[in-house]
Amino acid sequence: MKKSINSSAVEALAKKSGKKSSTKAADKAAKAKAVEQTPAEMEAVQDQPAKKVITFKMSYDKYYVFFRGVAPAENIGCGCKTALSALRYAMMMKQKHNAIIDNNAYATLKAEAKKAQAAAQ
Repeated sequence: MKKSINSSAVEALAKKSGKKSSTKAADKAAKAKAVEQTPAEMEAVQDQPAKKVITFKMSYDKYYVFFRGVAPAENIGCGCKTALSALRYAMMMKQKHNAIIDNNAYATLKAEAKKAQAAAQ
């Protein structure tokens, strides 16, 4: 049988200890920050295009580099034979389209490229 904790009792304990309830304080801070923005600032944020995220997937011994979250008709992708060429293509896409490379994808491609270079030597 679980005991239910009264939220007012938790708040009373928090006041005694000098600590705020973390979830309620975070919710209040987020609401206050949202209210502080002027309509002009909100429009400026909404007008900025969202940055595209570059990722990859491996299929049939090829690395397919593409934008995540973009419609297939608008997506620019490439099937690369090696991890090093996929890494180069991702860097080219990053500079050309002002995009972001996914951290996990970058680390995986870098590790695969290093492994391939070590095997070649």
